[in-house]
Amino acid sequence: MLVLIKELSNPFKTLSEYWSTFHKYYHSGEINFEVKDKDAVIERVVNEYKSDATKVLDIDGMRLEFGDPKQGDAWWFNLRKSNTEPVIRLNLEATTEELMKQKLEELSNSIRS
Repeated sequence: MLVLIKELSNPFKTLSEYWSTFHKYYHSGEINFEVKDKDAVIERVVNEYKSDATKVLDIDGMRLEFGDPKQGDAWWFNLRKSNTEPVIRLNLEATTEELMKQKLEELSNSIRS
């Protein structure tokens, strides 16, 4: 706690500059896709990606992780279905903005197909 207070008392560094050192991933935000068969779409997308995943979790939807953060090529996505709407919700993060945009476009096309 003392280290944090010392860092925050530095008059040459703003809080946002200090916080930016902790920013490691670029986030898509939650994106909703209206679909007819939520279970079928999630199953199809997960089957399409799971062979390349380094980790697959089925808590609160399906989360698949890829790459190695130490090498700067890591990314993950979470797909979950809404209980009240015909909607699938996608969240995606990646270590670079370019990778996040590329994977977002790729996954969006897969969900819509």
